[in-house]
Amino acid sequence: MIPHRDIRRGLAVLAVLILTLLWGGLALYLGHDKAQTLDNANRQGENLSRAFAEHITSILRSFDQTLRAMVYDYAQDADRFDAATALEKHGVLRDATIQVAFIDQDGDLVSSNIATPNEGVNLKDREHFKVHVARDTGAMFVSTPVIGRVSGRWSIQLTRRVNNPDGSFAGIMLISLDPEYLAKFYESIDIGPNGGIAVVGLDGIVRARATGSGVLDIGQDLSKSALLRNAARSPNGRFEGEGLIDHADRLFNYHTIAGYPMIVNVGLARVDVLANYVLRRNLMIAAALTVSLVLMAAAGMLMHQAGLQTQTETALRRYHAELIESRNEADAANRAKSEFLANMSHELRTPLNAIIGFSDFMASGGLGPAGSPKYLEYARDINSSGRHLLDMISEVLDMSKIEAGQYELVLEDVDLSETVEFCVRLVAGRATAGQISLVNLVGTELPKVRADARALRQILLNLLSNAVKFTPAGGRVTVSATAAGPHDIRLTVSDTGVGISADDLKRVGEPFRQLGRTLTKPQEGTGLGLAITKRLAEMHGGKLEFESAPGRGTAVLVTLPAVRPVERRASAIG
Repeated sequence: MIPHRDIRRGLAVLAVLILTLLWGGLALYLGHDKAQTLDNANRQGENLSRAFAEHITSILRSFDQTLRAMVYDYAQDADRFDAATALEKHGVLRDATIQVAFIDQDGDLVSSNIATPNEGVNLKDREHFKVHVARDTGAMFVSTPVIGRVSGRWSIQLTRRVNNPDGSFAGIMLISLDPEYLAKFYESIDIGPNGGIAVVGLDGIVRARATGSGVLDIGQDLSKSALLRNAARSPNGRFEGEGLIDHADRLFNYHTIAGYPMIVNVGLARVDVLANYVLRRNLMIAAALTVSLVLMAAAGMLMHQAGLQTQTETALRRYHAELIESRNEADAANRAKSEFLANMSHELRTPLNAIIGFSDFMASGGLGPAGSPKYLEYARDINSSGRHLLDMISEVLDMSKIEAGQYELVLEDVDLSETVEFCVRLVAGRATAGQISLVNLVGTELPKVRADARALRQILLNLLSNAVKFTPAGGRVTVSATAAGPHDIRLTVSDTGVGISADDLKRVGEPFRQLGRTLTKPQEGTGLGLAITKRLAEMHGGKLEFESAPGRGTAVLVTLPAVRPVERRASAIG
């Protein structure tokens, strides 16, 4: 047999080896997972920057074609040229167009599709005008964002030079592009809550910018940013770093627009890119920690078990012997209790029945006048007290039978309306004496129930007696019954008494529990009535429910199956 010390050492070495493999493997996997996640994000950013660059190129070419067509129209008939007509004829992307205009060689706004001030507008100081005065570049000029003097809105001016027939400068043709059109388009693309997309000129000025959180920007100067430095080395590429505008750490992918001095830059925030990875990492670390703790706990338990195995087995054998002895003692005690209760049933009830019978005979004057009214009063008190004591003894004996599993149900078809009427008659005298209205609303149309007739009467009598007992003079006790579903009947005994508090409702049905709902009436009885009622209802396959509040009365609902329940013995309380 291997010594316990060697077993513990072997378990410790095995646990260390498993933990090393677990955490080493997890570290390698997480490193690969993170690198793969960043690589996928860079590929996504590259694809987005290329797609957005193609989109911008398409927009600029469309506007350039429109400008070329408008320049041609002007050259054909300069005197009749009208910007609004030209827009209707050649205009594209109307949602992106703010203004179409012709500006003459002096910088004066000659024709526009939107109304101009009466005093006229001169634009010779604007960059998009001056760039065409010196020489004809033959290309469309894209300005930095400016506030239009006619529209009053931020716009990007797209302009082409217009020449006279002799090649001299005649003015410029202009289309004002709405930068928000570009920004809102990018806003519709899911780049994460902290991502950003920007269109930046080679001069470093932002033409349009949108973030995943919905921020729209234009006009910022990025001339000193890493984007311009990288673009100077390569027209397309990627880099990582902190954004110059909002200082967010991002993975940037940029693409220079062919034929136009602009760059599309897509930045995916590192925190967004790695969000799912961080979640996976945390879950795996938590799982690894759990496994490690379980493994260490298991190893510790096994090592401890190796040292205590013999002692544990001895203790278990001793405990088993004690359990057998305790069970035998409990069985003996239960038999003794049953024998005692059987003897008590005869020894107590026999003299009590004699006391009740003789006191009733004396109170009725069976042997002639008692001689003094006080004797009659005493005889009635003896009779009442004897009956009360007999009821208490009967309750204790019934409860004992139920606990011992010796209370058997004799099931038969019972007419519920007749049983209720019988029980109401028995309680009617007590209700009348207490000035309480007793109302029976149970009709004869209800189906019969399969029940023990004596047990059903005991349930009803307990509930009716309880209701009368705790209802003040002038109150009312009502009995009703309805079908509860296709197979159940619900019997309700309600009163207008003092009610039961929420705390007491939790303990209703506990043996020997007298609830504190009597207020001014002294408490009587053993506290077993509701407990017996509850057990009897459950023995029939039904249940007992309570609805009550202090000062608002109480309703007790007994649900009994209308079909034959499985015959059973009562289970011991527990």
